[in-house]
Amino acid sequence: LSQCMLELGGKSAMVVFDDADLDKAVVTTMKGFLTNGGQICTAHTRLVLQETIKEKFLSSLKAELEKIPFSKDPITEKDRGDRAWEDGTTDAIQPVVCESQRTKILDALTKAKADGVEV
Repeated sequence: LSQCMLELGGKSAMVVFDDADLDKAVVTTMKGFLTNGGQICTAHTRLVLQETIKEKFLSSLKAELEKIPFSKDPITEKDRGDRAWEDGTTDAIQPVVCESQRTKILDALTKAKADGVEV
């Protein structure tokens, strides 16, 4: 048997190479980051792109994300528009589940900005 190291700590990377179907990769990336509001252990936390497709991929991803509405209050709104990923359904970016998760997200954004990431 050979030794191996498995990444099982909820740090799921989405890796896209230049021979990938970019349209399909964009949809798959959105699923990985946004299913269950992105608040699930299998959610993607990193995106690794081959340099030759970086700009095109990010531009396509941004365009698709801008089409998705935010959901409203999940308790009071009957049709939340939960993400179903089927043609003809209404998708929505879901709310953060709790205050501690909100703080975690804001801290990550603050760190990203401090590290020079354009947010």
